[in-house]
Amino acid sequence: MSEDLKNIFKEKYDAYVICSTLNQIVNYIPLKMLQDKGVKIGKIINIKVESSGNRKQFNSDNWDENLKSILEEDIQYCIKLPRKFDLDIYEDRIQRQIENKKINANTILWNITGGQRSTVVAIQEVVRKRYEAEKEDVIIYLEGNTNDVIVGKRGSGNEIRYIKYDGKYGIGGLTIEKAMKLAGFDLYGTGNTGINYLDKEYVIDKETDKLLDMFYDNYVKSQRFRIDMIATNKKNKENYEIEVGDKAWEKIIKEYKFMENLKEKIFKKKGKEEENKNQYKFGYLLEFITIKKIKEIINKKIKKDDKLKDYFIDLKHSLKIKNNYDGVNKKNQFCEFDIALLTRAGQLIFFECKSGGMTGEVAKARHYTSYAVGGVYETPIVITPLLSGEINNGKHDNFYDDIYSAIRAAKKSNIDVWGIDELETKLEELFEDVTGKEMK
Repeated sequence: MSEDLKNIFKEKYDAYVICSTLNQIVNYIPLKMLQDKGVKIGKIINIKVESSGNRKQFNSDNWDENLKSILEEDIQYCIKLPRKFDLDIYEDRIQRQIENKKINANTILWNITGGQRSTVVAIQEVVRKRYEAEKEDVIIYLEGNTNDVIVGKRGSGNEIRYIKYDGKYGIGGLTIEKAMKLAGFDLYGTGNTGINYLDKEYVIDKETDKLLDMFYDNYVKSQRFRIDMIATNKKNKENYEIEVGDKAWEKIIKEYKFMENLKEKIFKKKGKEEENKNQYKFGYLLEFITIKKIKEIINKKIKKDDKLKDYFIDLKHSLKIKNNYDGVNKKNQFCEFDIALLTRAGQLIFFECKSGGMTGEVAKARHYTSYAVGGVYETPIVITPLLSGEINNGKHDNFYDDIYSAIRAAKKSNIDVWGIDELETKLEELFEDVTGKEMK
């Protein structure tokens, strides 16, 4: 164990106490992080507040099952607290259970990240009493916004003294599948759930990636090309003064020969019936462009700071998810994410590429779903087919109505909106925030 860890954590704890919560990733990460650094953890003890109501998603028993499905160790003991808060009852019940001879824990690592405020207050009182009895317990709390670990240790007068651990928290071996499972969701369907694009040299292949670059360059430089591409999303029955739908695609392929090759490479595949429909192809192209830019910025970041080599660990496309309390079938599908990026700190960043419209209800659902899956770590972003300078344009003709409607809906739901031409700069800014490091 390194010196910096020795100054804060012991080499061994008899027990690791957690607070059951909706997103169990906050209990999983500290355990694995310290174990990976050589800290030995004994029994796992779970504190949970009794659930009420019939909603399975908010039942603490189900939360515990989500954690157990990922843990290699068992949760040996469970301390149940009544739903109605009473500090004396909470404190007494925790104290008596901890001092049980079967547990026999002289040193305890308390993770209060997932605890309700009332539970945390009771835990702190128990820890203070244990300090009076010369115990050397440690409290940890994960700060999701900064990836910091806040550590509480015995201070003067047996009070809890909180300090910030120098290192950021994070673990290797985490995947989007595991992160989803810990939040109570499963991946399903026949999409690209098995592909981690960070492990691939190319998004598609060398030739197709070059065609994607040509598409992007033409798109951000040529207004005519942008209009034609947006027109492919329009329906023929709508009244516009230009060719739309299939005819717009015919026009594009006639004027831009590389687009025929790009369509051939990406879309003409068996089992891709939905993607093969012309009306969806523009949206899929935006998704592949975004994936490519994410890969490029991450690689650029790693070249400047080798310490970040393993910070971004999973990048997936077209994820269908469902809460794992329902049967696996189409009607129970909870949501689909265009692109999901996972950091080793458990932060999930979701990208939605909207080539057309999006209602306010859909935007709210997107934000809610992102929060439900990622908890405090979620970061939803909408990629629009407009350039950054066009996003706030109040005057536009009806050709752009659906796009501006989607932008307004996203902003009302507090979802960030990016122009297609600012992917690189916005990704760099985002990754600065996520890693806490400047990119120069």
